[in-house]
Amino acid sequence: MPMLNTGVSFSIGSFAAWAPGAETRDSWLAWAQGEHSICGVQAPAVRAMPPMLRRRAGLLAKMALEVAYQCAGDLMDVPAVFCSRHGEAARSVDLLLDLSKFGALSPTSFSLSVHNAAAGLFSIARGDHANTIALAAGQALLNMG
Repeated sequence: MPMLNTGVSFSIGSFAAWAPGAETRDSWLAWAQGEHSICGVQAPAVRAMPPMLRRRAGLLAKMALEVAYQCAGDLMDVPAVFCSRHGEAARSVDLLLDLSKFGALSPTSFSLSVHNAAAGLFSIARGDHANTIALAAGQALLNMG
């Protein structure tokens, strides 16, 4: 009886990265070679996303979205993996501060704080129905992604 390969096979069709001051492939290569430093606090423009959705995203989500748009390009219905160790940490801290003051919590703010929020915004903005997974794997995040 022939042995069947039951393993998962995949390929990486594209990759991208974004950080303040390192917004191009060349700048990332220079950073990897120790010739460029990452500095600044500006957020990516995420011009490909409609403004009504883009304004909901925090800094970390905008960074992830910019990279996702760069990777996806014009392709549709391509499965994607989003990885986030803590989601929108700044938004979560704001929610915790509100909670400590016995204030009302915003359901919208909570829904945008979780680790799968950027993946959801990306899918909604593109009208893309492909499988998308959002992982939160602690220190193993890169490996699991």
